Amino acid sequence: MITIGVDALGGEKAPLAPVEATYIASSHLNLRIKLFGSSEGILRVSRNRNLEELPITIVESPEVISMDDPPTLSIRERRNSSIYRLCQALKEGEIEAIVSAGNTGAMVAGSVMILGKLKGIRRPGLLGILPGIKGPVGIIDVGACVDSRPLDLVGFALMGDLFWKTYRGNPNPRIGLLNIGEEKNKGSRVAKEVHSLLEREKLNFVGNVEGNEILLNKADVIITDGFVGNIVLKALEGMGEIISLRERGDEGDLLFGGPLSWEEYGGAVLLGVDGVVVICHGRSTPKAIFRAISFAKELVEKALINSLKDGFRISN
Repeated sequence: MITIGVDALGGEKAPLAPVEATYIASSHLNLRIKLFGSSEGILRVSRNRNLEELPITIVESPEVISMDDPPTLSIRERRNSSIYRLCQALKEGEIEAIVSAGNTGAMVAGSVMILGKLKGIRRPGLLGILPGIKGPVGIIDVGACVDSRPLDLVGFALMGDLFWKTYRGNPNPRIGLLNIGEEKNKGSRVAKEVHSLLEREKLNFVGNVEGNEILLNKADVIITDGFVGNIVLKALEGMGEIISLRERGDEGDLLFGGPLSWEEYGGAVLLGVDGVVVICHGRSTPKAIFRAISFAKELVEKALINSLKDGFRISN
């Protein structure tokens, strides 16, 4: 049975959202789950559910790294935090994947510092999944590295290619570069250099992808830096919320159930570190965290990390 570690202190709706998601996931997904957080807070919001009846364990991790805390400094100084202990447990093999809606910067810093980067990786990248008109579309990076060099984006492309082969079973995924025009001489200096570098790689590189083509499945995986990628992701999610609201004809509480709902995929996977790490939105609901747990389980079952290691070993 797979064991997943869940951050009970991460996110705006913690600990209620991760605890609810854990209860549902443990009941329906044949999982062992370790909840990292304050046992007092976890039991307080468990709503009289007997967690002891399920394969759920609480790992006392009372310190919180808030969204405003400096990522690297917090990881170094707060060794009793849920994020630090999650990464340490994954490193030591006590769990097989991490799910957190906590501070993204701290999750990235902790993953790099504790788990370490895979051989051949310059920088890790967050790969998010969007619902294209003909099926899922991956986009990397969506927030791990806001300042990226051309070689970092090439690394994202190589990781995205291997991820898509493993996750979707596609032997030859199409890799595209997010840009302001389809011509190879368009875009910033970095974009033009990345385009030239990707043409030399052994990838199914389909060239530039414009913003209006992201959801039209021109490419299976789209490459960009974390600054632009994060803006694109949130802009599309915001549009999805508006569409959902208009379809209801109601200006009441939003029901995030439309085709662009960020809850449908739960979280983004941090590629390039030595372990399965899924990072969710800070405002994640129980549904979103449940989907992220399910996503993490699938990545463990498909041996994602071994696929990435083998792929980079061959390429090197």
